[in-house]
Amino acid sequence: MSQSARNLERSTHKSMTSSMAETSCKICLYDKSEEDNDPLISPCNCTGSVKYVHLKCMQNWVKSKLNMQENTNIVTIFWRNLQCELCKTKLPINLNHNGENLCLIPFDNKITGSYIMMESFSKEKNSTGIHLIDLSSNQNFKIVYSYLYI
Repeated sequence: MSQSARNLERSTHKSMTSSMAETSCKICLYDKSEEDNDPLISPCNCTGSVKYVHLKCMQNWVKSKLNMQENTNIVTIFWRNLQCELCKTKLPINLNHNGENLCLIPFDNKITGSYIMMESFSKEKNSTGIHLIDLSSNQNFKIVYSYLYI
C-alpha cells in the first residue's frame, strides 16, 4: 500500500471516529437508542464529544438528584440547583427538541386522571418543587398558601 493510500485511510478513520464520538451520549456512550422516543439532546453548554445525551439517560440522572415523596393523592418532587456537572450550566426543566416539548424531570407516578400541578421555590434552600395533587379521589383537601416576608 502506498504512503498516500495509508494517509487517506488514517484520515478517513480519524474523521469517522471523531464524528461518531461527537454524536454519542455522554452518559451511556452509545450513539443510538433502542427506543424511538429517546433522542440525543443537548440540554447544556457542553461541546464536542460530551455535547449530547439521550433523553432517558438524562432523565435517569436527574431522577437520582430528586427527593420524591408520595402518599395517597399527592406526589411531591423537590430538587436543588440542577446543573450540568461538567459545564455548570443550569439545566432547564423543559426543552424543545425538533418542535417537541421534552421534560427532563421524569413523572412516573400513580396519578393518571385529573390533577393540579403547583410549583414552589425556596431561595433560602435553593430548591424547587412540584406538587401533583390527584383530583380523581373523592377526598376533601385544603390548599394553604403562605409566604414568609423577611
